[in-house]
Amino acid sequence: DEYDTSGLYITVLHEASGSVLSSTRHLQPYSELRRLIQILELIQPGRIVSIMTVCDLDFGLPVEVRSYLCSLGSVMCETVGRGMIWTWSFIKGGYTIAESLTVPPPDVQHHQIHVSLVLASNHEFCEKWPHSEQWVLRRRFCDQYEFFGDLCSCTEPFDLTNLNAPQMVGNQLLKTPIMVIASRVPAFYRNLKTVMTAEGFIKSRLEVF
Repeated sequence: DEYDTSGLYITVLHEASGSVLSSTRHLQPYSELRRLIQILELIQPGRIVSIMTVCDLDFGLPVEVRSYLCSLGSVMCETVGRGMIWTWSFIKGGYTIAESLTVPPPDVQHHQIHVSLVLASNHEFCEKWPHSEQWVLRRRFCDQYEFFGDLCSCTEPFDLTNLNAPQMVGNQLLKTPIMVIASRVPAFYRNLKTVMTAEGFIKSRLEVF
């Protein structure tokens, strides 16, 4: 039932355990498909990514989206069009596990694709990060969830504690902004970054639950 609505679905799996790292993202054709690049950019290298189309993509994939998917290693994204069922499983920043493009008869309502893969062994997420308590907690979080971009970047992680936000002259702010975004933690993180890098931000006045 989760895949009854037409469109494109993205699922991200852990490269060692095979567990799902976030709820499946659903993009409606055609207006939302340009968000696909932004979403894929947020995924950490090494993750197992599965993309599939259900029912129909209406007008297919935008040109810039096709070019980006080709740069990631897709072979069949150039020919995805109306009435076609496309599935692609790959390692982000790595290789294609399996890719399929079919044009089923009009009376076929369901289409099954089975993919076998070998999970990574001896896995340690961002092993070059420091091993202080703060970084251990971040490593544990980022190893269980996805779509947090530079919060979980192994090479250039966003530093939440070493900010150089310009201070506002004569700052008289006495209260802390409060943001509430239920069940949308990646969106909350992006808003939090905006607040933390704004002029006049005072770290001691912010608390996150």
